[in-house]
Amino acid sequence: CNACVRLERYCGEGVHQILTTSKMLLKAFIKYLRSLITSGIQETSNEVGKVIEPLLRDSRKSIVVSSPFISPRYARMLVDKSKQGVKVRVLTWIPEPGEEGYDYHVESLRILRENLNDNLEVRVADQLHAKIYVVDGKIAIIGSANLTESGMYGNVEHIDIKLDPKLVLEISRGFDNLWSVSRDIRQVNI
Repeated sequence: CNACVRLERYCGEGVHQILTTSKMLLKAFIKYLRSLITSGIQETSNEVGKVIEPLLRDSRKSIVVSSPFISPRYARMLVDKSKQGVKVRVLTWIPEPGEEGYDYHVESLRILRENLNDNLEVRVADQLHAKIYVVDGKIAIIGSANLTESGMYGNVEHIDIKLDPKLVLEISRGFDNLWSVSRDIRQVNI
């Protein structure tokens, strides 16, 4: 047949072949989507920001971030999202006073603290290493990438993106546990 995409020589289905093929493709696509939702997506590259940034930018309800290091560019992005009505919770680490090499992160902490509002909460935790991003309570990203330019576009990083509601909830609860033992950024010296 002219419209054959199955490329079978003697199928005998005639004009009904298109419907059969469409059903087969649809079933295969649904199977693929179910697998994707269940297992999630893995990405290892030096450009994981191409995945993470659009998800953060397109959030409509909430953003949860656990990242020991944050660049000023991303701190400003989180502040902007909070001013757009998105509920933002940031968990990060704070260096000891006078500790060198973290000027960019200290600047980010100041940006975040100066812009706290009803939609932006920031807490700090000692020895934080976890990198967690949850967008709108529907997409969870865990992995090695800090919310910095080098974490998003320089270092080779690995992330796992979870779409299954049960896994997203589990990851969110893990974040909440970390959040519950952290300190409000207003309680620490920067």
